[in-house]
Amino acid sequence: MEKIMEKSKNTVQTTPACDIMEENGSVRLLMDLPGVKADDLNIEVKSRQLRISGTMQDLWQGNQVEFRRSFNLSEDIDTARIAAKLKDGVLALTLPKVPSAQVHKIAITRD
Repeated sequence: MEKIMEKSKNTVQTTPACDIMEENGSVRLLMDLPGVKADDLNIEVKSRQLRISGTMQDLWQGNQVEFRRSFNLSEDIDTARIAAKLKDGVLALTLPKVPSAQVHKIAITRD
């Protein structure tokens, strides 16, 4: 996790590190969330903004850690088909592109 933290009382706020890549007609987002359980995670889309937030326990200092990230989504993303998977401390989101935004190969005819 990035060390961007603000402490207030016994709660620490942070911004998790993530990687974003484009592959196979979709955008893939990978976020490091060690120790986070699916029940402590909230993922939502509102007004083309993807919001990821949640809580976890800081194992070293015993503080509650709150995290959040927001991403503005382009019109190319099919928000109704976004899929999320949490495994081994990594949140993987697949953001499919709408078919019209995908690359189409144009065949060339010969005379």
